[in-house]
Amino acid sequence: MNDLVIDPYRFEHVKKVINDWDPMDLLEIGAPTDEYESEVEEIVKVLQDTIDANELAEEIKQVFVRYFSQSLGLSECKKAARAILDEIQ
Repeated sequence: MNDLVIDPYRFEHVKKVINDWDPMDLLEIGAPTDEYESEVEEIVKVLQDTIDANELAEEIKQVFVRYFSQSLGLSECKKAARAILDEIQ
């Protein structure tokens, strides 16, 4: 992954959406609130190149495949993508 500067505003808003979603149910079982920070960082980097919800959803899906070797449903990823775009606009 390239060394782009992470926008702290976007980072906090994306983190909020991902933590609220808790796609791997890790926060629900007691993981710390920074559990998804690596994934959030990658998603924020993607946001520098796209604001399309469908493209962002695909990227979110791929991020979680890379980190957890588990595929999430695209419809859930689209909900998260829309929520992220709503948060940062």
